[in-house]
Order: sequence, then structure tokens, then C-alpha cells
Amino acid sequence: GRMFSSHTAKATKEAYSCLAEHLKWYFDDLQQARVSTSIDMGEGSDVRLLKKFRLLNEFQKDVTTFWVRYNESIIRQMACDTFALLSMCRGDGGNPRLLTPFHFLALLDPKAQWFHKWMHGYYGRTEVLHQLKSSHLILETCLRQVFSFPSYQVLQNNSTEAGEFEMVFEVVELDTLVFAHCISMLERLLLYKSGRQLFPFQLDGRNVHIDDLLIKLVDILLCCPTGSHDLTCAMRELDPSYLAIHLFKEVAQGKEMCQEILCKDLILLPLIKPLKELLEGQTCHISEVVLVAIADLIAELATSSKGLHYLLWGEAGQKWQINKSAAAHVISKFVAMSLEGSLTTKPSANLTLAYLFVCRQLYKTGEGLMTLLQYNLHNLVAVAWRMAKDSIDSFYSQCNESLVDNLLNFAATPKGLLLLQQSGALESCTLYMFHRYKLKLQVSKCEKFGYGCMLTQVAATSPGMLALLNTGFVSEFVSDLWSILEEEDDYRLVYPCSGPLDPSNRATHKAMINLLNILSSYPSLYEALSQPQKRQPKEHSTSNPTTVFELIDRLVLVDCLPKMTSLLNFQEAHLFGLRLFGIIMTCLDSYLLLESQYSICDALLALQKDCALEHGSYILDACSLERNRIIVSSNTIGGPSERIIPSNSVLQDADDSCYPWPLFSSFPIPSQYRPRRPSYNKDLSASQLFSALNSPVSNNEQWLDKVKETFCSVLLSEHWLPTDMVLLLLSKCLPVLRSLDSSKFSPISTDLAYSNVIPSQMDILGAQLVHKYGIYLGVVEDSSGTLNDLHLLLSSIKTNLRAQQYSNKPTLGFLKASQAGFEWFIATVFLITRGSLQTALNSLQEISCLLTSAYLWPSRVHKSVHLPKPLAFSGIPPVFSVSMHLVELILQEEAPLCYSAFKLSGFTPSQICQHWLQQCFWNYLDWPEICLYISVCILMGPDYQVYMCVAILKHLEAQILQHTQEQSLLVFLKETGLNGFHVYQHFNYLQALEQKFRILILPDMLSLGTY
Repeated sequence: GRMFSSHTAKATKEAYSCLAEHLKWYFDDLQQARVSTSIDMGEGSDVRLLKKFRLLNEFQKDVTTFWVRYNESIIRQMACDTFALLSMCRGDGGNPRLLTPFHFLALLDPKAQWFHKWMHGYYGRTEVLHQLKSSHLILETCLRQVFSFPSYQVLQNNSTEAGEFEMVFEVVELDTLVFAHCISMLERLLLYKSGRQLFPFQLDGRNVHIDDLLIKLVDILLCCPTGSHDLTCAMRELDPSYLAIHLFKEVAQGKEMCQEILCKDLILLPLIKPLKELLEGQTCHISEVVLVAIADLIAELATSSKGLHYLLWGEAGQKWQINKSAAAHVISKFVAMSLEGSLTTKPSANLTLAYLFVCRQLYKTGEGLMTLLQYNLHNLVAVAWRMAKDSIDSFYSQCNESLVDNLLNFAATPKGLLLLQQSGALESCTLYMFHRYKLKLQVSKCEKFGYGCMLTQVAATSPGMLALLNTGFVSEFVSDLWSILEEEDDYRLVYPCSGPLDPSNRATHKAMINLLNILSSYPSLYEALSQPQKRQPKEHSTSNPTTVFELIDRLVLVDCLPKMTSLLNFQEAHLFGLRLFGIIMTCLDSYLLLESQYSICDALLALQKDCALEHGSYILDACSLERNRIIVSSNTIGGPSERIIPSNSVLQDADDSCYPWPLFSSFPIPSQYRPRRPSYNKDLSASQLFSALNSPVSNNEQWLDKVKETFCSVLLSEHWLPTDMVLLLLSKCLPVLRSLDSSKFSPISTDLAYSNVIPSQMDILGAQLVHKYGIYLGVVEDSSGTLNDLHLLLSSIKTNLRAQQYSNKPTLGFLKASQAGFEWFIATVFLITRGSLQTALNSLQEISCLLTSAYLWPSRVHKSVHLPKPLAFSGIPPVFSVSMHLVELILQEEAPLCYSAFKLSGFTPSQICQHWLQQCFWNYLDWPEICLYISVCILMGPDYQVYMCVAILKHLEAQILQHTQEQSLLVFLKETGLNGFHVYQHFNYLQALEQKFRILILPDMLSLGTY
């Protein structure tokens, strides 16, 4: 170090060259007698020579820190001197008993750390590879060491009975260290494209390719005589099997390397051959330690997209075509039979868990889970876990935690979450996740991410939210948030904040995102508020909140002086509460739930009234602006161009007013928040689609195909369809679609006589919003009769659907309700029919017979008898377990950057898409686009719902990446309409997705998630 820092580059180079030349002198032809056939640590000359090599090796490892200061000629000279020294090794005709520089260097640096450092940066790697191309003897020595491996003995523990290590190293023993040194050098070469270009290499008259090298390493791995049972940790790292597996793992981590040299049958099939032997009842002679190491390698391989593809479908297999000989099927069958106890030779728990971890790396992905569904692993693992909890059998007792950990990873996908719920282990797995989440542990040894995405996935469903409530997740998040807002921890008491605490503060932002992740879906919020709770008396409102309701009561419904004075920072805390629940209420069902239970808008209007000044003006502060934004956004329905949402901050450098939008403290909402009514009318008779729909029906399929073709061409040319055309399309196509549909859904009744259901408060509030929106669009009349018809329609449908629901009493609060939120789909059909009660009811009757209704109409399959009972009472609807699973699966392939951004943010595509679909894209798309969404899904097939979500996310990809970087992805997706998205612009892409994925997606959707 002192030489590097205090001497010039030229002096450093000269010193190194002199040392290398001096060492070369020991090994030239005239001085071979100076080097013995062993290294004796008790011999002074050997010790001195070894110290010289140690100095050389230390120089090699340290010089990389400084050589960025050196010019290329100095680096080139150092590399030249190094490889000239190492080239002085015995050839074919040399004396095999003589030592070489490789032996001394390998004894000091068996893992070739110096070579790792020299190859790490482009600056040094260029010169190293240049020297290797010109000096073939180095690479020849490395390859010869590998290909002549059986002639060397494996390194043993050289300790005497007295516990002292022997001081003499023979050549045969040192050859093992040279082998380790050479494999480490080859490993570095394979990691870089320029290093792989050194192959094929001429060795003993034949070309050695990379495949030949890897096949030899597989043989070494499988045929190594030791299983590394009795070696110390340091010596185990020099074991040939360990060195081979380490090389494979390093190669598996690179996408390009993995595809180019590792994902080949001739390399990897021999590694799973021992499992095939066990499945066939044969005896496996491979050490268990080696088999576990192979499992670790395959698990590492599964982390890359190319490796995952190979494991699922083989080297030549096409995607989604079953290949039973693929590694994934062999491993899954082995794990399933091992857990069942049906193997002839019972493997150890450690071996079973190692390969179960491989399966976990597969089934935590969408495509992997669909491939492995047939092996029923979720139930087998759950059974084994229950046995492990209280069993004294060593096979189970040692793997309790690993089993629940592997079970938890089913929750990584929507379909996997359903399987986990049906296994009965969801709450236990959530408790396990809670403990690891508090410790900030990563999900597994192969991942660098925490549990953010998995937690969000679980919280998107009713049973998942119940598990989070029961395990203390929610109360923990609420307590953490309160601690930040009220500065209760010791550090903040000693070092208080220097300024106001605003929602953009990093600590408060993280706490807000944590709560939004688990409360942004309607089922989760409903479950959190399903238990009857009473508002605290005004004099008892100073206790710290631990529930969602208490948080609302303390931060949003601040309607009395005791509540205000109980907050350390009232303005900041109230602003944070407004921001938090303003985002939650972007979900229309969540807004209706909160409004129906707590009259939040009335409370906010009362607070706005307190800010009123003379002459109709108001105090402009952060809280009043945020309240104004919430009231307007919650009480006006419309797409991006159909409503105006005010900002929650004043405008900078405004010419006339810093806040141009009017504040108010009573309804109705000022007209300034509604743009001019759009015109969505066209002449129907001039359309080709009008002619196609009114053509005679001689053959249902042919007529429908002609209508589809005309619909596609008209959509691409005219860009949108008027409401009356959509109504005509539905009225003509629904009877034909019903006749061709193979589902067994019973139609609902069109009889209104027995519709005696009293509408809920949610239905009343929702109907009022729908009526106002219909009036703005000009599709319904501004009369009480239209509103009454909508109430009657909602009541009638509720009665009909209730007759097709299971009568058993559910345990989930969400399932105790007769419908899955407000009927936004019914409201859409009602507006399409221009408020005609009977026409809407007839259309809904036709739609209710179609399987498509299970995905477009959430309440259609809510506790429905058309689903198997376990699925109906799971609380996870098909739109989540099927549609959302397929959205994530396709998105990962079509827009991998977008998918990765979601994973990085801790938010999931399934949660935001579930939000959009639950309310039929209301408030996110303009009315013509909503009509097209309904038309496309009914006419073209339910799989177009999945394609629509993928197209939207791909349309938003650039913004998703930007907001992920800004850590505001969830807020952006919840608050922002889908600006610029038009169905006609993406319709060709939708059709391309149909051509590519329908063969996979449609059968899965037709099954409604039943397996």
C-alpha cells in the first residue's frame, strides 16, 4: 500500500517486474534443482520462496485499487510479467513431480482472488484477455487440470492426532489446490462474453468447447468421491463438487450467460437424473450434500427468465406446451411423492426441502404456478406443515418453519393466494410474514426484495385482510403511523422536527404508503370496518388509535375541540388524514362505504364552513384545499375529460388568482367543476355496423362472426360508438351469444313484482351519483322517476341474485353482504339503455346467462351457487384469482420493465386493475370508452378484459417507471384518470394479444378458477 501511494506508476511497475523476473529464475530449465518436489514449511528456503510468492500475490490483489491512475502500457507490462511467470509450468513431457509457480500461487490464493479482481473492470480485463490470447499455455493448464481431474486426490484434513497440522505439502496434494485455482480462473472467463470468445480451444489435438468443459464439470460434481461431510468450512470451499457448483451458480445469475451456455439438456439433464432414479425406485449413489447443492443451483437458475423458461418447458419446448421431461415436472413430482411418502427410498427432510424451495421459485411466478397446478403442492405442503407442528418424527419436526415459509410464497400471485386460502394456512402464513416483516428480512436467499408486494397481494382480498387484522399487521401499521404523526418515540422527543410535518416527508410518506397498500381495495376496507364500532365520546378521544375506524375518527372526523386539542400537530395530522383517506376514496365503493357509515362529506363541509369569510371567500390553507379536492372528486363522476378535479395546492406565478377553483361549504357542487357537456351522438343508419346488426340471422355463428368483423373495422375507422349503437349491439348480439354459450348459469328473473328489498344507504348514495352522471351525459332525464327506476332495478337484481346464493352463514364480513359493492355494471347498463327499466332488466337477464358476467359483474358470482362451495366462500372472486393472475402473467412477458416497477414499488398490478374493473372504469375512462369496454368484452370474449388491462398498463409504462422512481406509483394510479387511452388506438394490440395468449387464457377463464 505504501508503494502504491508514495511511488510513481513506473517505479511500481519496475518493482513488480523485478519480483516476477526473480521468481522466474527459480523455475527456468537450468535452476529446476532449486525447487523441490514438495513444500516443507520447516525448510528455510521453501519458506523464503513462499514469502516471495505471497508478496507477489498481495501486489496482484492490491494493484487493482490504484491502476486506474496508470496508463495502458504499464497494465499491459504487469499482465505480461504475470502470465510469463505462470507459463513456466510443466508440459506433457515434463516431470510431474516438480513444482510450478501455479502450485505456490494456488497454496496462497486457492480461489484466485487476484484473477477475480483483474477481470472485474474493463480496464484490466482487456489486457488480461489480450495476454491469454497470446499465451495459450495458461488456458491450456487450466483446462488440463479440469480434464485430468480423476488423477488427483481430493484434499484431506492434514492434522495429526495431537491436533497439529503437517508442515509438508506434496505435489499431489498441491495439485488439488491448483485445480481449485484453475476452476476459479475459468469461472471468471465464462462470466464475460470476451472470455467466452477464447473457446473453442485447441487441447491435445481436439477443440474444447464450453459445452465440453461444463459436461466435465457435471461429471466432477456427480462423481466426486467425497460428500463434504467431514470437511471444515474452509476446506469445503475447495472441494471439487463445491467448486463446480459455485461455477454453475455464477453462470446462472447472468441472463445472457444462462441462455447461451447453461440452459441446455446435455448440461442440466444429468443433474436431475438422480431424482428420476429415485422416482423409479432405484438406488441413488450420489451424496445428499451434492444433491442439495444441485437444488441450490436449479433454484438460482429459476431466478432468471431464460432459466425459468428452460425449467418449465425444456430446451426445445414451446411455451405453454406440456413437456413432462422438463426439469420442473421431474422436480415437482419428486417433491409431491416425497411429501406423500410414496417413494421407495425415503429422502431426508433436508433434501425434500431443498427441492421444495426449487418448486417455490417456480410457483411464485404466474407461469410456474399454472404449470405446477397438477401436482397439488399447496395441499401437500399444508398437510406436511400441520404434521410438523406437533410431530416427533424427525422428518417433520426439523422443517416446520421452512414449510410455512414455502406455503407463504403461494401468495406471490393472485391464483396462488386462492390456493393458499383453500389450504387453510393463510392466517398462519400471514403471522409468519408479520414476524419477518418486522425484522426487515428479505423473502429468500435468491431475492433482494422484502415482503411489500406479497403483503399488498394478500391485503387485496377479504380473507387476506382478515388474516392481517387477526395477526396484528394493521394495528402495527396504525401504531407506527401515529407514532410518527404525534412524535411519540424518544428520538423525536429529544430531537423534534424542525418544521411542519407534511405528507411528503419521507417517514410519513412510507407510513402512508404502508396503510394505502393494505386499504386501497374495497374488500379489504370493508373487512377492516365490518365489525360494528362506535365513535368515541368527545371526552374520551385522546387514546392512541389502533384500528382503521379510530384513525378515521381522530384524523378526518375532527368535529370537536377536544379532538383538535388532543393532537400535538392538529393541522399536520388532519392534513395527513385527509390525504390518506382522499386516496382511499378514489375507489368509488370505498367512498360509498365511508360516506354511508360516517357521513364524511358532511363532516368535511362543516369544516369548510368554519373556514368561510365574508363575501363568500374562504381561508386558503393546505387543509381547506385538500378537503375541497376530496369533496369534488368524490361527488362528481366522469372520465378525464368529463370532470375537473381541483388542485390541492395554490398555483405558483398565477396571473389573476392563485387558486382559480371556487370553494364551497354546501351542495350542490359549483358548475365550474363540470366542463361543457360532450356530444356522444351519431347517425346510426349510416354505419356499416347498423346494417350488419339488422341483417337476417340464418346461422348464429356465421352471423356473429360477420358482426365481429364489422365491429372491428368500424371501431378502427370511426374510433367510438354512440350509446344507442352500443344498445343496439347488445340487444341483437346477446340472444345469439346466449344460444352459443356453454356455461350453466341460471338466468335472473325479469319479474319486478316481488322486488321488496329496501335499498341500502350505499345503494341510495350510489344511485344518486349515477343519476347525476347520466343527466350530465344527456342519456337520462332529470326526474325523480328515473332515479326511482334505478332504485327498483337495483332492488330487483339484488333479490334475484340472492336467490342464487348459498344460504350458509359465512365467516368473512365481506361475504355477509348480499353484493360485492355497489352495482356499477348495472348502472352502466342502465345508462346505456337510457334509463329504460325494462330494457335494462332484459339485457341483464341475457348477460346473466353468459360466463362473461362472472368477470364483468362482480355481484353475479358473489356467494353464487354457480361456483363450488369452497370457492364461493373463499372471499376471492374469479376476477381476482383468474383475471388478475393472467394480467400479471402477460404483463411480465409483454412489459417486463413495467412489471418490475410494480414489484420494486411494493404495489401490484392486480390491485389497481381490480380497482378499475370493480367500478367498470368509472372515473378513469370517458363514457364512450366505458361503453366500448363492455361491448368488446361481451362480443369478443371475456379474455379481452385481461387484454384491456395489459394494454392500459403498457400505455402507462413510461409514467409508471417515472412514478416508481419518485415513490408515488400507488398515488398516481389511484388519483389519475387514464388520460390519452382510447380503445380504438390499442385495438390492434388487443387482437395481437388474443392471437398470442387466447389458447392459454380462455380455458382458464372458462373454468372460473376451479381445478
